[in-house]
Amino acid sequence: MIVPEHLPAIMQCQILGVPPPMISWTMNGQIVSNVSDRYIMSNGSLYFSAPVNRSYAGQYMCSGTNSAGSISSGAVLFRVACK
Repeated sequence: MIVPEHLPAIMQCQILGVPPPMISWTMNGQIVSNVSDRYIMSNGSLYFSAPVNRSYAGQYMCSGTNSAGSISSGAVLFRVACK
């Protein structure tokens, strides 16, 4: 995924289950914490508020966990196109 520098971006996570899973994200193997400029939305997508910059670049994965187990997405490379 390539996004323009200085604009917002959203990475979607399509993990469904019953009961609904808790969604988490990792970047380069490290847990992504909710902060003011990057947070997990109620639908599980990861939102990057503007301005997106090169510090966000890396390999992202989303995971879902519920009482039935857990599953992870494939890795997505997030790159920032500089102007």
